[in-house]
Amino acid sequence: MDKLIKDVKEKISQKFHYIIIEGIMLYEDLRLEELIDRKYFFILPYEECKSRRVLRAYEPPEPYPEYFDVMYWPVYQQQLELFTHRADIKLVDSTNIIEAIQDAILADIQ
Repeated sequence: MDKLIKDVKEKISQKFHYIIIEGIMLYEDLRLEELIDRKYFFILPYEECKSRRVLRAYEPPEPYPEYFDVMYWPVYQQQLELFTHRADIKLVDSTNIIEAIQDAILADIQ
């Protein structure tokens, strides 16, 4: 996480207008969260989330076949529950077409 925070601070100092940071654990470190102006959490139903994850190739590979159900999905559900009650994080329905998602986020940041 330290390297990510350092990289984000560097981009901010270079006057980047937009920096997109992605990952389920982003809000685990207050130092990083304080650098983020707009926060979004993409929501998906279980079936869609799992089917998308199966299509990805991870390096290193996930440690065991049940990893999604045992580790990833429970953490996702915990974070979704937390973020549902936070006014500073906007929930985005990831089942929408990508153009609709992009339009909504662009409208929010402009």
